[in-house]
Amino acid sequence: MAALLLLAIVAMNLWLNTASYKKYYSESLAASHAVAAGSAQRTIEYAVKYGKPLGNFYGMPELLHSVKQAIPEVEDVRIILPNGTVAWTIDRSLRGETAWQRGTAPDIASISSYKLLRDGSAYHTVLPLRDKTGKVIGGLDIVVDEKIIDNKADRFYYQGLPGTIFAAIAGIAVLLILFLAVPLYTAGGELRRKVFLVLTLAVLSITQLAIGYHNLFIQQDEYRLTAVNNTLIAARTVNSDLYSLIAKAGSYSQVGGLHEWLAKVAAMIPEVDNLVISEQERVIAAAKPDKAAAVIGEESPWIYRIPVSADSGSGDIHVVLSTEYIHSKIMAIAMDTLTMTLISCFFAVEILLLLLLMTKQREHTGRALGHPGTAAIRPLAFIFYNSFFITIAFIPLYMKQIAQPVPGWPLPLILGLPISAEFIATAAAALAGGFLIDRKGWKFLLYGGLLWFVAGSLLSWLAESMVMFVLARAVTGLGYGFVWMALRGAVAAAPSQLEKTAGFSALNAGIFAANLCGCAFGAILADRLGFSHVFLLAGVLGVVAVAAAAFLLRNVGRQAQAVQQARMSQGKAGDFFADRQVAVFFLCIIIPSAACMVGFLQYYFPLYVHGAGLATANAGRAFMVYAVCIVYLGPIIARRTGKLPDVSRAVLVAAGVGTVSMLAFAWTPSLITAYVAVLLLGLADSIGLTAQNAYFLRLQATQKLGEGAALGMYSMVWKLGQMAGPIVFGLLLPWGEQIMMAVAGLLYGTGVIVFWAARKRIVDARC
Repeated sequence: MAALLLLAIVAMNLWLNTASYKKYYSESLAASHAVAAGSAQRTIEYAVKYGKPLGNFYGMPELLHSVKQAIPEVEDVRIILPNGTVAWTIDRSLRGETAWQRGTAPDIASISSYKLLRDGSAYHTVLPLRDKTGKVIGGLDIVVDEKIIDNKADRFYYQGLPGTIFAAIAGIAVLLILFLAVPLYTAGGELRRKVFLVLTLAVLSITQLAIGYHNLFIQQDEYRLTAVNNTLIAARTVNSDLYSLIAKAGSYSQVGGLHEWLAKVAAMIPEVDNLVISEQERVIAAAKPDKAAAVIGEESPWIYRIPVSADSGSGDIHVVLSTEYIHSKIMAIAMDTLTMTLISCFFAVEILLLLLLMTKQREHTGRALGHPGTAAIRPLAFIFYNSFFITIAFIPLYMKQIAQPVPGWPLPLILGLPISAEFIATAAAALAGGFLIDRKGWKFLLYGGLLWFVAGSLLSWLAESMVMFVLARAVTGLGYGFVWMALRGAVAAAPSQLEKTAGFSALNAGIFAANLCGCAFGAILADRLGFSHVFLLAGVLGVVAVAAAAFLLRNVGRQAQAVQQARMSQGKAGDFFADRQVAVFFLCIIIPSAACMVGFLQYYFPLYVHGAGLATANAGRAFMVYAVCIVYLGPIIARRTGKLPDVSRAVLVAAGVGTVSMLAFAWTPSLITAYVAVLLLGLADSIGLTAQNAYFLRLQATQKLGEGAALGMYSMVWKLGQMAGPIVFGLLLPWGEQIMMAVAGLLYGTGVIVFWAARKRIVDARC
């Protein structure tokens, strides 16, 4: 079992890293293609400025063929009109056709230099074409078959395969030795699960890190080679253009704007720091004139010298690679490799816990249980939420493919309709699900929610109109909300406070582990299979979740409902919200903590990363830091907080740490303090998410209303807090990031003080 899991995780690691390499290679290739087509772009714009119409352009076929000659791997070169129609193309059968599939068409007018996009089985590098007023009148589209990029990715895959196989064999050998050397079974023949888990996870983790380290070196070498090759493609194009200019003008002195031209070309290739033209060791022109003199005569592996022509005395082009950019890109590759390795490790942990639980189920065959137990909650949550998170990242993109104009409705509003429908349905299901738990039980709600989710996913796969897709996501949201409430209700059904606390921690761990894995898998699968097929896969995984629930819960009987129904009749929702403890808890703890988590981590942090000129992946890694705290620290902390006689102390500690996280960034805004704030926020929620649930279930108002209905109210308030986060942070952001974070921290801190004062008053009154 452990050996098979190791092989599966190792294969997943290599697959994830290959997908990462493919992304970097396609981006680097697009930059070189943009430069190689720059001459044709300038020629077209020059002619258009002097009255030549783009749709009736004499000599256009020859111009497009010249681009293909400069870049032999190009499949087609096209001129695209703003409405997406192909005006000119090497493949004449496509002239007059629509350039891209519906939904993948770029907004050409918004492209500053070039844009890379994937459409079907081809990659497109699109350059804007402007008239004399600067208005975009079309685009130059360079089409490359996906097989070109896939072949490069396959080369990386096969380079990494021998080392991966060796590491896997070594890992299996170490596992066998450890299993033979360390007793895995007790004298009574029972598996020592903790020993088995520790040994297996240690070997899996070390093997994964070794494979990641091996693949990192391969990927770095491949990137360096790709950067140099693609840069030289662009340099040869510059060489050809320059030689043509000299041939027409007669000398460098007769060519105007050389500095500006070189600066524009260098700006399009991030791997290039400087372009210098020299003649007889004298600088003629440079993209960065202040750094040009040092380049002449310098021998360096980062500088490539290319003759302008074969004739002596005609000069040279010096291509200076950007060591800073290439090193930063290599560091980004290293971080991506580490991220992919960690994701595969997270997946291994969850699958291993599931396998151990399946073996443990045999010991309870025929034994009736009133609740599923903490161990079953985490794998159930992981399996289900993976099916949800694999589609969450591209719902607006899929909506764009099938959207139709609606008079008076802006496109961004239309693209947000599926998410809005899903959110509204989830909130409604959470509220209704709380009351259904008290009447029918959480198990009934779980299976019903899973079936709704499968139906919504399959409808999303079949949807061909935007109305159908919006309805499909609403159905999916209902299923999601019912399952969410059912799992929370299952935890609340535990007989002891310790089990409830541990159960909520396990539920959160399963959710966030699925978030990490599902989002990463979904993005890669969407690129390979297409959006609609990933919705189908989500439905299939939903069926797997049904089967997993049937297996893991087969010993759990029906829940007794008489007590819950009796409680339900005694309380009203209005009285519940009017209760002082409930109101203070919701207003001072739940809403601030939910708002700060979403407002800072999901709304502001990506904006901060983008504004700092950093890769968007850094925002994802910040969420990973947060999730690791929830997944791995949460269960450890829960075992301690569950034993506290007064769990409100843990609620206060968590809220206090959350307040410090906001104020830390407000004190000294920087990337380091931003990550510190994320870490503190993760620590706060690793304590708070479980402690808050435990505290809430102990309140008299909760017991009076009924735990199911009360949890529905709790979930609704939590969602409202999440909604409020981006709104509050967005309103405060114009005042400056420090003021925004300081106000958020002070509001959160004020809530903590009010909650503490109210708690102290209640404790004093009881004494």
